[in-house]
Amino acid sequence: MTVSYKPKWQKSGNLSRLLRELNEGTELNENGGITFTASDHQDLFFLLADSVTSKSDLTRRDLSGISYRSFIELRKQGEVKLKPLLAEISRRSNELLSSERIQHTMWSHMRLKQMAFHPGCRFEFDGVRIRTVARLPKWLRLSEYFISGIGRINPNELSFFGYVIATTDARNENEASEKIFAALDVFFAVANTRNRSLEMWVQRRPTAKFWLGPYQFFFAKRKFLGNDRLWSNPSFDKREWELFPTDARKFNENAPGVRRALSKLQIHPLRKPLEEAFRFVSEGMVSADLAFRLMRFWSAAESLYSIRNQKTSMSVIIDRMVFADGDEKWLTKSKLQRAYEIRNEYVHRGSSAGDDSPLVQHLREVILSFLYYILFNGDDIESHEELLMMLDLPKDVEALTRRATAIERRRLIQDTGRHRA
Repeated sequence: MTVSYKPKWQKSGNLSRLLRELNEGTELNENGGITFTASDHQDLFFLLADSVTSKSDLTRRDLSGISYRSFIELRKQGEVKLKPLLAEISRRSNELLSSERIQHTMWSHMRLKQMAFHPGCRFEFDGVRIRTVARLPKWLRLSEYFISGIGRINPNELSFFGYVIATTDARNENEASEKIFAALDVFFAVANTRNRSLEMWVQRRPTAKFWLGPYQFFFAKRKFLGNDRLWSNPSFDKREWELFPTDARKFNENAPGVRRALSKLQIHPLRKPLEEAFRFVSEGMVSADLAFRLMRFWSAAESLYSIRNQKTSMSVIIDRMVFADGDEKWLTKSKLQRAYEIRNEYVHRGSSAGDDSPLVQHLREVILSFLYYILFNGDDIESHEELLMMLDLPKDVEALTRRATAIERRRLIQDTGRHRA
């Protein structure tokens, strides 16, 4: 495998300037080590990592660490040049890529009550095996311990809840964590949206049922990896966690639908926009911040109803959202337009007065209804562009007939040179 620097850096020549800044911002000390003289050296190394790309499946965290160590080792020998740096990064990357993949396991708490009275469930997504259990296997159990700079960690803090265990094969903890967290994000997103409740008003508390517990504990070959570091959920709220958790029986009843959705999503031709929309909606539902929730729901709409990196006006997105509505199209459209005005008031004026409007929940339902329809019925649509082309067609039957006639005439001209057979 070889690495290169990204086109945006190639075009501007900024990588050479960045290397000059790094060379001038570091110097050799008398012990043969490196002293950082630039106050912004951490920013510079972040930009260095961002400038390097590869076609391999290395995680960004791994590539960041490799680029940092490569520069430091070369700097000990003198000024660092571009070609030797890329060669050293490639060497270290190939060394990591040749490493054996081993079993990694992570567990965290699962927000389910009464798990001791119901069997656990199993799921799988993208090579990550996920299961819910009432009691951890003996080799995964941990006692309270201390991490310098962090404090005491109590893995048994939520003793009346069950656990979620995720297992995958990976070269190291970075790769394992990326795969596991990505799979769990989708798993929780589907679990949160597959059987959601409707409320008469939007409360200032999470509407999602499931999210990660306070800590995530990683193991490799049954050996605990977290004695000197910690994976945690920074937005964990114990009060919200303990308030009205879902019963394990109800979760188990919905498990077949979650498995079916995960199975369809994994091989769906429109997986990328569908998965993005799922994640955004779930993130909004997990948050107690209603303004953040509104922003995430609109991000989900943009993922589903527009092409990435293409400028699409919100009026077009809203037209696509109501394309199949009947006589009440004007009403749905009016509600969505008002929800977008609430969003703009928050973004441009910092207003949150209307953030608790039921219109936000209506926006969520419009998105999820279409999302699940396409997930289960749209696997014959080959691309996102093809989906949006269908949404943009006129609804009027006569207009569609005229469009079909024009397409057929254009095809005949291309094949025969005449618009009539």
